[in-house]
Amino acid sequence: MMPHCKRDSQFELFDHPGHEAERPPKLALPFQRKAEIDPKRVARILFVSNSTVMRLLKKGLIRSLSIPGERRPRIPYEAVVDYCNRLRLEYRISTRSLGKLQGRRYRDDELLPFPWRDTIGMAEAQAALECTKEVVRILIEEGILIAYQVFIGEPGSPWRIQKQSLERYMESLRIAAAPSRHDAPSRL
Repeated sequence: MMPHCKRDSQFELFDHPGHEAERPPKLALPFQRKAEIDPKRVARILFVSNSTVMRLLKKGLIRSLSIPGERRPRIPYEAVVDYCNRLRLEYRISTRSLGKLQGRRYRDDELLPFPWRDTIGMAEAQAALECTKEVVRILIEEGILIAYQVFIGEPGSPWRIQKQSLERYMESLRIAAAPSRHDAPSRL
């Protein structure tokens, strides 16, 4: 025994394996709680209602965990990032795909293919173009208007049309409709 130590062994300072059996087991969670968000936050990110988020979860479009005894599902933040990237792929939107960030999150307006404030709805596009929904849908399908539906594969889900693509298309219509100086009769 060391002169300054009153114990027989210095290993007595540490817990013995027998002490661990007396402790309650720790619950191993699949992810840390700071890496999850609640349905209200998902609704704010996607600019949809809480009921739409619950329908997205129910259809399995966004991953979530349901813990027995808890009312609200746990939604991994990465699942929302993955869903927003899927929107880009599904609707062929050529904005950058979001990678994984270590230890931090994206700003909410960076997650969607383009910021919500830069979008308009179907009715606004119809009014601007003075046409029907079918014509706007055809323009979207042809890739003339860049748009996406938050609820992938859901008939009747509202479209979000990028304002810039609508403005570009309207400008091309104005240029095509403007008389060219070569079209005017020449006076000699």
